[in-house]
Amino acid sequence: MKAQVSLEYIFLLLVFLVVISISLSALYEIRKTAEAYKEYYSFQSETERVDSAVRNVCSMGPGSSFKLDIEMIDELECGDSEIIFKYSGRTISKSYSCAVTACSVSKEITVKNQEGKISVS
Repeated sequence: MKAQVSLEYIFLLLVFLVVISISLSALYEIRKTAEAYKEYYSFQSETERVDSAVRNVCSMGPGSSFKLDIEMIDELECGDSEIIFKYSGRTISKSYSCAVTACSVSKEITVKNQEGKISVS
């Protein structure tokens, strides 16, 4: 009788440990997904900040400028009136009414309107 109680106890303990390990692996996957979403939304938010600065400088006219601190943008590509923001394999593209002539990335960028042409550096 005592051996049967011990075996039942060990069996219940093993079932409990399996349930705990499954739960922990599910929580780990949820955490990874949440971190990926947080990173994407931070990148999107920073892109919106730069986008807003470019639009404001464009509408304020020649000679206007705006400084921003950024962390989540690895690369900028400029077209005629478009900027493509890149970070960790993700891209967001924005179009503008002003011509965009120069783009470069650093921790602090300055958006300038020089004679109706926007530079981001």
